[in-house]
Amino acid sequence: MAVVASVPVLTVSEGIFSAAKAADHEKFLQLSSDLTGFPISDLNMERANIFLSLLMNSNYKSQLNAALDEPVVSIDGDLIEVIITFWYAGVIAIDGNFSVETYLDALMWKSTWFASPKSVCASVPNDWSLPPSGAEVQSGIY
Repeated sequence: MAVVASVPVLTVSEGIFSAAKAADHEKFLQLSSDLTGFPISDLNMERANIFLSLLMNSNYKSQLNAALDEPVVSIDGDLIEVIITFWYAGVIAIDGNFSVETYLDALMWKSTWFASPKSVCASVPNDWSLPPSGAEVQSGIY
């Protein structure tokens, strides 16, 4: 946590939300869903709005606008990495600024059935070391 505390924090002002049109929010959620493989219902709307607004006020604005207008257009690898990192790790990394937006709600925890955030108590101590139940094996989870 000491590393996170020493990183400059991105802030969002009220005026920043005007940079993105309402239709762009839905397109951005669809783009995020396509890139992460998670349905839109698993993506946090409030965090998406903040992230989209920050992207619209960054060096990624023109690339993002092109991707929102025509999703078939190839997106720059850097923008893809920024979007996926935000959703999976909960970290915003834009224009040299870094901020942890979420930790507990990052998609990395939803993508694995065997892991949970270190700050969240599991059902039993060392649950990660227990063999899977018969139901998990039969369902193909394990």
